[in-house]
Amino acid sequence: MSPEVSNVFTGSANTVAQTGHVYGDVHFHGGWQAPQDFTGMLEPREVELLGRERELRRLRDFCHGPDPYLWVRAKSWSGKSALLKEFARREHEGLSLVWYFARRGHSNDRADFVRVVWHQLAALLGEGVPADTRLDRYGFRALLARAAELCEGTLVLLVDGLDEEADDEDGGIVHLLPARPPAGLRVVLSSRWQRPLPERVLVDEPGHPLLSPDVVWPLPPSEHATVMRSAAHKDLRALTRGTKVEKSLLGYVTAAARGLTVRDLAELLDVFDDEVAAVLEGLTGRSFAQAQSLWRPGHVRYFLDHPSLQEEAEEKIGDQRLAKFTRKLRKWARKWRDRGWPVDTPEYLLLDHPAEDRVRLALDPARHVRLRALTGANVLALKEIAAAQEELADGRDLAALAKLAVLRDDLDRHTAVIPPELPVVWAGLGHLARAESLIAELPARDRVKACAAVLARAEDTAVAGKFRALAESSLELIDVPEVRGTARADLALALIAAGDLDAAQSLAEQAGPEFQTVIHEELIAAAWAVGDRARAEAVCAAATTLKRKVRLVTAAAVELAARGRYAEAAEFVNARIEDKYAHAEAMAGVVCAVADRDPDQALEIVRGSRKSVRYRQVKGDVAIAVALHRRGRSAQARARLELAETRISGKILPTWYDGAVNEIVRGWVVLGDPGRAVRLGRSLRGPDTRGRNLVSLVDLLVRAGFHGHASELARTACADLATVVPLSRRTEGHLELVRAVAHLGDPGLTSAIASKARAAVAALHPATQPAALAAIALARDATSSPDRRAGLVAELPDQGQRRTALIDLALELAEADDLAGALRVVARVPDPAAQAEVLTVLAAGVPEQAQRLAEAAEAAARATTDGSRSKVRAQVARALLRIGRPTEALAVARPITDPYLHATTLSAIADAVAPAEAERIACEITYPYYRVRALAAVMSATTDPRHADALLAEARCALPSVDADWQLAAHTFLAVATARALGVPAADELVGAAEKLVEDAAAGQANGVRELATAVAGFGQHHRAARIARCIHDVALRCRALSEVAVITAAQGEVTTAAEFAGAVRVMAIAIGDAEERARALTAADEADAACSAPATAHRSPQADPPPAPSRQELAGQLTGSTWTGALPALADVDPDALCELADALPRLYR
Repeated sequence: MSPEVSNVFTGSANTVAQTGHVYGDVHFHGGWQAPQDFTGMLEPREVELLGRERELRRLRDFCHGPDPYLWVRAKSWSGKSALLKEFARREHEGLSLVWYFARRGHSNDRADFVRVVWHQLAALLGEGVPADTRLDRYGFRALLARAAELCEGTLVLLVDGLDEEADDEDGGIVHLLPARPPAGLRVVLSSRWQRPLPERVLVDEPGHPLLSPDVVWPLPPSEHATVMRSAAHKDLRALTRGTKVEKSLLGYVTAAARGLTVRDLAELLDVFDDEVAAVLEGLTGRSFAQAQSLWRPGHVRYFLDHPSLQEEAEEKIGDQRLAKFTRKLRKWARKWRDRGWPVDTPEYLLLDHPAEDRVRLALDPARHVRLRALTGANVLALKEIAAAQEELADGRDLAALAKLAVLRDDLDRHTAVIPPELPVVWAGLGHLARAESLIAELPARDRVKACAAVLARAEDTAVAGKFRALAESSLELIDVPEVRGTARADLALALIAAGDLDAAQSLAEQAGPEFQTVIHEELIAAAWAVGDRARAEAVCAAATTLKRKVRLVTAAAVELAARGRYAEAAEFVNARIEDKYAHAEAMAGVVCAVADRDPDQALEIVRGSRKSVRYRQVKGDVAIAVALHRRGRSAQARARLELAETRISGKILPTWYDGAVNEIVRGWVVLGDPGRAVRLGRSLRGPDTRGRNLVSLVDLLVRAGFHGHASELARTACADLATVVPLSRRTEGHLELVRAVAHLGDPGLTSAIASKARAAVAALHPATQPAALAAIALARDATSSPDRRAGLVAELPDQGQRRTALIDLALELAEADDLAGALRVVARVPDPAAQAEVLTVLAAGVPEQAQRLAEAAEAAARATTDGSRSKVRAQVARALLRIGRPTEALAVARPITDPYLHATTLSAIADAVAPAEAERIACEITYPYYRVRALAAVMSATTDPRHADALLAEARCALPSVDADWQLAAHTFLAVATARALGVPAADELVGAAEKLVEDAAAGQANGVRELATAVAGFGQHHRAARIARCIHDVALRCRALSEVAVITAAQGEVTTAAEFAGAVRVMAIAIGDAEERARALTAADEADAACSAPATAHRSPQADPPPAPSRQELAGQLTGSTWTGALPALADVDPDALCELADALPRLYR
C-alpha cells in the first residue's frame, strides 16, 4: 500500500520539488512536520520481563511522589534497559511518558535525544515539530516546562543508557536537564556505575539535584539478565567459529559499530537477504539487537546488543582484520557516492558514514540533497560541513574552506526569510520553543531584535533570562558598528521593560549618541517608576548637548507630572534649563502633561513660570483649552484659545507664527468651532509651507466631520499649493489633498482637485511623472472598493511603490475589521517575503486569528529565497577583478539572477576591461540605472566623438526607465561623461535637466544634489555649482556641499570666488541651532578656508595605508564565519589560486 501523502495549505509556494521516493506520511505545513512515532524504541520484546514487579512498583511510586529525579545505576547486564522499556510499555494512570534509549550502535547523542523527545512531546500536545530540532539547554528546558504544564497528569521522561552516550563538549544529555524541574515533571535516568556526570554540569550548576547521592537507586541485578548475558556471549563466540558468512557478518557489524540492515549486510557479503536473516534470527543471533529506523519506517538496523559484546567482538576479530572490514565499508561507501547518493542509499552511509576524508564528504552537494530528503532538514549536512571546517582550521586548504562556506550558505538558502516580528507573535501565543526555533534562523541583527521583543514582554523570569542570553550572544556576531549600535538600543529598551536598569544604562553608553536619547528617555521613565530619583537626575545631568538635555529633562518632568507631583515637575525644569527658548519648549511639554490630568494645576504652572517666549506657550494653552472643554468648561476653554491667539499677534517670524497657528486651529476644531479654525488657518504666512499646512487642516476637518468647511478650504489649499517649492513637495501636497477630499463624498470636487494635481505633475521631470500620476489616481479612489483599489495599485509603475501600497491597503482593511479583504490584498503582493511581513503584522493585531495568520506568515516566508547564490557570485566576481581576472569574473557574474546584483557586478566588470568589451557588457545590463552608468563609463574612455554621440544616444534611451530616486544621479554622471568625451558645452542640456530634478528633489536626496554641485564645479561653472548646492534643504548638508564646491573652485585657481563660498558656509554654520550639527558645519567651513589658503593642495584626500594581509590561519577563521564573503578580497591577496578554484567550482556546487 502506498504511503499517504497529505498537504495542509497555509500559504503560497513558488515551487515544490520531490526527489525520489517519500517514506511515510508527508505534511507540508509552514516548515513543520507531523511528529514521528518512537514506540519502536521499546521493541523488540524478546522475552517477558520476569521477577521485576517490585521494581516496577518502585518506579510508579517515584513518578507519583515529590522528588524530581531518580537515577537507576547498576552493573552491566543488570536488566536496566529491560526494566525501563517494560515500564514505558505499560499504561499508568495519571502519567504521560516519553522516553529515550541511547544505544552505541544506533542513536546516542544530544541532538538525537532532543529530536526524539521533542517529537514525543509534540504528539502528546497535538502539535507539529520543526524540521530543524536543534535547541540549547535553555530552549530544551523551556520545552519541557511547557509540556509539563499542558499535558494531562505528570510528565515522565525516561532516559536509558547515559553510559552509552557519545562524548559531547557541550555537556551531553544531562546538561540539558533542568536543575529546578517544573512541578509536573519527573525524570528517570539509568546508567552503569562507571559513568560520571559531565564536567560542564559540575561547573555550570553545582547545585544540580543529580549531584546528590539521594537520587541514586542501586538496582540489584536480575538473574534472568545474567542468563541472557551468558547466552549472548556464547552466541558471539559461536559466530567467531562459524561459517564464512557468519564470521564476515560479525566483522561488518563490529566495524560499522552503528547498525546495518539485512539488505546492507547482504550487499556487503554478496549473498541473498535470506542468508543474512537466518544468521540474525537464528540461535547465534542472540548477540544482536534490533532498532527501528528513525527515518524510514519498517527498516530495521542490527548491532551488537551490549557494549561488552562490542568489546569482546573487537578483541576476537583483532585489529588487523577489523581494519580490513573498515576498508571494505569505505569502498562500499565510495560506490554509493559515485552513484550520486541515490534515493535508496543505505541509511548507515548517510547517518554514520565511515569517512576517510571528511572534507570530500562535506563538499558533496548531492549528499546534502539526499540528507535533506531523508531528514527534512539540513542539520546533518551542516554538521558535516562544520566538522570539515574544523579539520581545515589551520588554513592549509583555503580553496576547500571557501567551497565549504558556499555550500553552507546554500543550505541556509532553504531557510526562510523570517520576519523578526514573527517569533514574537509565536512567543505571545505561548509557543516559546517555536519562537526560539525561528529566532535561530534569523541573522544576528534580527535575532537581537526578536529576542529583545520577547524579553520585553516576558513575564516568566526563566524565559526572560534565556532570550536575554541569546540576544547578548548574538550581539557579538554583528560586525557593522552602526548595526550593532541599533541592536544594542533594542536590547537596552527591552532590558528597561524587564526592569534591569543597570544593564540597560550600561548598554546605552555603548550604543552611540544617535540612540542614547531614546534609551535615556525610557530609562528615566523606568527610574521614576521604581523611585530611583538619583538615576533619573544623573541621566539628565549627563546630556552633552542642549537639544538632548531638553528632551531628557522634559521626559523626567513629565514622569513627575504623571505621578501628580506637578509643582515639582515645573521646578525640575526651572532648575536645569537656563536658555529661554529651551526652557519654554520643556515647560510646554510639562504643561501639556499636567493639563490632561488637571487643567487647573496646569494653569498654576503657567502663571508661576518665569517670563517665557510667547509663541512657545501656545502649545500648553491649547492643551489646557482642550482639557477644559472635555470637562464641560467651554467658556474657559475658548478664553484660553483666544489668549493663545494674542500671544502670536505682532512681530513674529513666519515659521514660528505658522507653527503656533497649526496648534491653535487644532484646538478650535476640537472645541467645535471650524469657522474660527478656517479663518485663523487662512492667516498662515509662510509662502512655501502655507499650502501644505492648509492641506493638513483640511484633513483635520474631514476627520472631525466638518465636511462643508473642509470643502471650502480645500479650494484655497489647492490654489496655495502652486507656490510650494520644490516641485516634489508640491506634488506630495496635491496627493495628500486629493486623498483628504476623497472622503468628503463629493466626486466633482475630488475630480477637480485631482485634475489640478495632474497639472502640477506635468511640471515634474518626465521620468518621475508616471509614478506620481498613478499615485494620484489611487488617492482619488481612496473610498472605492478594496478590489478596485488593489487593481489601481497593480498599475503603479514602480515595483517598490506597488509593494508598499498593497501592504498599506492590507493593513488599512485589517484596521477596519475586514480581515478577509486584507488577505485578498495580501495574495496580490508579488513578493512572498513582503507577504510574510504583512501577515505577521496582521497576526500581531488580530489576536483571535493570530495562530492561523502566523502559520500563513511562516509559510509565505519559507516560499522565499534569500538570494545567497547571487550574493556569493557577486562577491566572488569582484574578488576576481581584484587579481586582474575580468574574464573569469564575467563567467561567474552572468548567471546571477538578482537584477540589482547582476547589474552592479557587470557594471564593475565593465569598469575593469577595455572599452570595446565594456560596451558589450553594458549592453547585457538590464537594470536601467546601471546600464546608463556603464555606457557613461565607456563614453568617458572613448576618443571618437561620433562613437561618443552614439553611446550618449543609447544612454538617453535608458534614462526615462531609471527609477525616480536615481534620476538625479544618472543625469549627473552622464553629464560628467559627456563633458569628458564631447566637451562641457555638450553637457549643458543634461546639467539643465539635472537642475530641474534638483527643484523636484526631496530632502532625502541631498547627497545627489551635492554630487551634481561638485560635478558642475569640476566643469569650471562655479557659481552655477554654488546655486545648486544652496538648494539642499538641510543646512548642515548644504554647508558640506558648498564647502566641497569651494575646495574644487580653489583647486582650479579661483581663490577669490572660493573664499566667497567659504564665507557663506561659515555664516550658515553659525546660524545652526543644534550644537553638534553646527560643529560639523564649522568643520566644513574650516576645510574650505584651508583650501583657499593652500589651493595647490586642495581637493586631495590622504591615502590610507592598506591593512596588512591576514595569515592563512586567520583567513581560515574568517572563511568559516557568517560574513565569510567579506574575506574574499583577502583570499584574492593571500591565495589567488584558491579564489580561481572556487570560481571554477561554483557551477558544480550550485548544481
